[in-house]
Amino acid sequence: MASQNATTSWASLPCELRLNILESITRQKPPGWASLASVCKEWQPVFEKENYKKLKIRSSRLGEFESMVPPQKRHLIHHIWLDIELRRYSTRCCTKRYSQLKTMGTTVTKAIRRIFSILSNWETENSLTLELNVVCPTDSEHWFRNLHFSSDCVDDGEESERFREADCHHHDPRHGWLHGAQVETPSRSAMYQLLYPIRLDESKIDSSVPTVKAITQLVIRRQLRRRLLSFCWIELLQTLPCLENIVYEPWYSKARWTGLDDEYLSWIIQLNLPKTVQRIAMFQESTELYDALPPFAGQRQDLGHHDRYDEAFATKSLELHHLAVSFMVDAERMFQNCEPDWVWPNLQTLSLTSPLLQSDDENRKAIEDLLCRAGELVRKMPKMRTLVLWNGGKEHACAFIYRLDGNDDPSITWRGTWDMKMSPRVIESWQVVASTFPSGRLDVRNELIREAIGSHGDAIYHLRLPVQVVEPASLWQMRREARGM
Repeated sequence: MASQNATTSWASLPCELRLNILESITRQKPPGWASLASVCKEWQPVFEKENYKKLKIRSSRLGEFESMVPPQKRHLIHHIWLDIELRRYSTRCCTKRYSQLKTMGTTVTKAIRRIFSILSNWETENSLTLELNVVCPTDSEHWFRNLHFSSDCVDDGEESERFREADCHHHDPRHGWLHGAQVETPSRSAMYQLLYPIRLDESKIDSSVPTVKAITQLVIRRQLRRRLLSFCWIELLQTLPCLENIVYEPWYSKARWTGLDDEYLSWIIQLNLPKTVQRIAMFQESTELYDALPPFAGQRQDLGHHDRYDEAFATKSLELHHLAVSFMVDAERMFQNCEPDWVWPNLQTLSLTSPLLQSDDENRKAIEDLLCRAGELVRKMPKMRTLVLWNGGKEHACAFIYRLDGNDDPSITWRGTWDMKMSPRVIESWQVVASTFPSGRLDVRNELIREAIGSHGDAIYHLRLPVQVVEPASLWQMRREARGM
């Protein structure tokens, strides 16, 4: 009888209210929420929509993937995250260089070939994201217990006690951990295990990976520390004729392959991306942890910038709608590669970094030159809505932001940990931009960041950039890892 009253009570609610309640549950995701799809036919479409929206699958389960997602459910899927699993290695092996690296390329190639073969038969009108990750469970069990290799968390609030307690339980003296604190730098061989690049089996990729029209976005986040060598991208990109968006967050490394790999990547960006690509977001990640890895003889000692990137991204920007490149280019040099007669007919958002943007009085004129040059170029970008020039690291963060929102007057904002009043010539340069709009007014703002900046992740978080320069889950990882959590 109580069950009947409860059913009657639910059924007596207006349909719209019942739907709001169910959708609220999908947003909050309490324990066991996913199983609610089986309660009744009314609930099924609401919970299935959220259940299928983003699927995370391990490479060992690819054989079951097709049966898990029947054709009539494919339209519900917007994001497929594939974790490609490397075989585990022992404690003894993590002190030996390349213990698991001989089979890594073959393992990754097989998994990519398999997922592409499955998706080649898909027909969907939705945008479909494929996210690739390569994980070895042993990495987080030995030296690198404080790093995140397969996480999708985006909580920006204070860390929970549950996580803090788990961190305190790291105790493995053999791998430099004492009662939750890392007291020893990872060995050189351990870092090679973590950073060694992935070279796909090109013959198998080229000969047996079918065309996949369903994929419109390709994502490789910073949690994949084993960099996919750039020339391997060519075969992958050729199989994605409908690709529109690329999100790539590679790690900078001082290892022997870096220079040649930069050459390939700049060539791919400039000449070999599919013509369908409209949005590129690239974030080059680095951390002091890996600086302990000694460079090879005769190797470049810069921070990962490569002159060819400036030229490649400048040329490619002419074709794009949205471009965000962080730490791979210098905005000043990229602007120097722009020809006087260039026009950007489709570019709507642009975000770049520059090492000039630091609290240094000696850089003042160079910074003003950069901001004036940006104003000159925006006049040739008729659809530009948001431009961001920024920089950030430990104890410093700043951004110059141009925005055009709806019917509001265009604005320029300086936001940073140090105050820089924009000079008359900077304002005049951007006033020329504003004069092309009906009101002709330019809103000028200065905002000071007072929060402590402990890492480049903190810098991004507190700058509140209007353009997404890094994936939200990646930003969460950055901030946690910088705090050693």
